[in-house]
Amino acid sequence: MQSTRKQDWTEKYRPQTLEDVAGNVQTVKALINFREVGNLPRLRFVGPAGTGKTTSALLLAKTINGENSDWLEINASNERGIDVVRTTIINYAETKCPTGAKFRTIILDEMETQTQPAQMALRREMEIYSENCKFILICNEEWSLIPAIKSRTKAIYWYPLTDANVIKVLTRILKEERIDYKSHQLIKIARDARGDVRYAIETLQTVSEGRDKIDPTILESVTMSTSYEDLEESICSALENNFIRSVRFFNKSSMFVSPKMVIDFLTNEFIKEGESSIFTNNEKLRLAMALGTLNSHSYDKTQIISFLARVAMYRSSQSPDSDSGQSKGVHPPRSD
Repeated sequence: MQSTRKQDWTEKYRPQTLEDVAGNVQTVKALINFREVGNLPRLRFVGPAGTGKTTSALLLAKTINGENSDWLEINASNERGIDVVRTTIINYAETKCPTGAKFRTIILDEMETQTQPAQMALRREMEIYSENCKFILICNEEWSLIPAIKSRTKAIYWYPLTDANVIKVLTRILKEERIDYKSHQLIKIARDARGDVRYAIETLQTVSEGRDKIDPTILESVTMSTSYEDLEESICSALENNFIRSVRFFNKSSMFVSPKMVIDFLTNEFIKEGESSIFTNNEKLRLAMALGTLNSHSYDKTQIISFLARVAMYRSSQSPDSDSGQSKGVHPPRSD
């Protein structure tokens, strides 16, 4: 039976309860506890795209007061400026709560795009309507949030999903859609998504909609996992203090690799523990000390070369500028 596209799969397979949210287990448990207690502090969800922040905020808002739950969702990237606070938020906050509800919930998504005057105004309204309204602010990065907002909200951090969690989500969708697949294809999609389950689902729909199996040709054309594999080999070679081999692997993928891609790749690996990470703790330290050479807003490839050189120069517990000692990298030798 072939799948036909009726709606975006990211919406069709959006979790319907907090218990359905994939990954970030401890974070989701905390939200479930808020729901069961029936109370909510002012929250600040921080984390990369596609990790479940907005979905979880909506599920919490919809159920925190049971059938009497009432909420307002605002995307700050579309509704920016102080007028949003003075009109939309204040008008909603001043409205009486539904019968049986203890408070209303206001969700502000993409909060990092909101202007500073609007944030200052929001700070005041969060205090004035603290009994009537609970706020959930959502952002990918919190560097643009003013201190007054940070100090008045409890931070809850979200992390990229593991490849295993992403593959679990993709497998469930394929079974529902009755689409055949190969395990290595799902691994490829998961690796390419780098913990962004929404991106992974979008890729899956692209390579399988209207078909009874995943199209390997389209999959190869829309994923960059080969670039990630070369990047991984390049970094591992640098950890083995083989700068020449490291640059060779980098050159194979340099058309697609940017400083931000390297930073995102390593950040994702840094939070993994034990066997789930390709790097040892000592190697993570070496890599972290060299990351200062990279600027996420730049496309200068020489930055990556400098980063690899710095990693290759580093010896075990010595400083990055030391040229003595031996590497403790555990990766087996690689052929050129």
